[in-house]
Amino acid sequence: FRSYSAFWLCGKYLIKLVDPLPLNILPAFRPATSPGDWRFLAGLAAAATMAVACGVLWRRRSPLWMAIVWIVAPLILPACGVGYLGGNTFAERYLYLPSVGACWLAAAFLSRIQEQPQRARIAMLYGGVLVALCVIVSWTSAPIFHDDLSLWEHADSVEPGSHDIRAWLAEAYLFTGDVDRAQDLYQKAVADDPRDAKSQNGYGIVLASQGRLAEALQAFERAGEFRPESGMPPLNLGLLAESVGEIAEAEREYRKALERDPRLAMAHRSLGALLLRQNRLDEAETQFRAADALLGLGQVLVEKGHWQEAEDAWRTALRREPTAGTWYLLGSLLKRTGRPKEAEQCFIEMRRLLPRTQWQPPTMK
Repeated sequence: FRSYSAFWLCGKYLIKLVDPLPLNILPAFRPATSPGDWRFLAGLAAAATMAVACGVLWRRRSPLWMAIVWIVAPLILPACGVGYLGGNTFAERYLYLPSVGACWLAAAFLSRIQEQPQRARIAMLYGGVLVALCVIVSWTSAPIFHDDLSLWEHADSVEPGSHDIRAWLAEAYLFTGDVDRAQDLYQKAVADDPRDAKSQNGYGIVLASQGRLAEALQAFERAGEFRPESGMPPLNLGLLAESVGEIAEAEREYRKALERDPRLAMAHRSLGALLLRQNRLDEAETQFRAADALLGLGQVLVEKGHWQEAEDAWRTALRREPTAGTWYLLGSLLKRTGRPKEAEQCFIEMRRLLPRTQWQPPTMK
């Protein structure tokens, strides 16, 4: 079916060049399965038309043949990748380079009309309408990309019933605190595909947030079974174990997560925080440095008496992302080291951010 689908995919991309709406971050692609499938025939006709047009322009020694090459050549790779690209078989981003050729052809068409004095106004009208349409589409589509939630809600409205989109939308609801909606979507995603480790992980997080720890444990274990190479299931199992006071078990799970994925920053941070609470400062520092977790690293350095290094770490963290928590910790350190005026300025910045973050100052040793 791949050869049939390759032609259909190429034809679908050509349609998207002319009519990009509706925008969709994760469009579904339904392959053509037989030589009699209209999608294959339509794609074959489109490809043949482009080849003939390129040949005609070549014989006429028109440079526009290169515009068609710009359109078709970048589409060969994704078209031939049918069956290998997973959920990204059809993706709008593959049209970045082909759009150069499409714009070239459109400009050549308008230029040809404008060369005829009696039609110059028509060319200007066409160009103006085209620009106006692009402005309107861009303006009205901008809210889609405001945040993850709006992006995936729009994708779900365009492609209802998509398992992958449903899982991403559930995650967006989870991170915005809408646990009820996240739970409904994760339940549907898990029912659709019980072997989807991502959905099992998300569902486990929802269950844990509701205090349903036994069910959360089962979800995380299923996720680990279905994706034994992923570090996320043991990380979540570690967080769950730590929440019920099983510290030794939590450490084992964190280290298991790092064995599977040494670059998993959240596992390094979680393990570092656990080691810090146990006063295992050298080990905690190693974990925080591995995750580039400057907030936790500064706390370790304070405990070790390396105050200047702690100050440097927190100031770097503030340059990356100013938060009320970091301003508080830095202010507390400056006050502790006899710099009250600088500390007061840090607390002023902390109070300025508090209404937006709803953060509460932690206790400081």
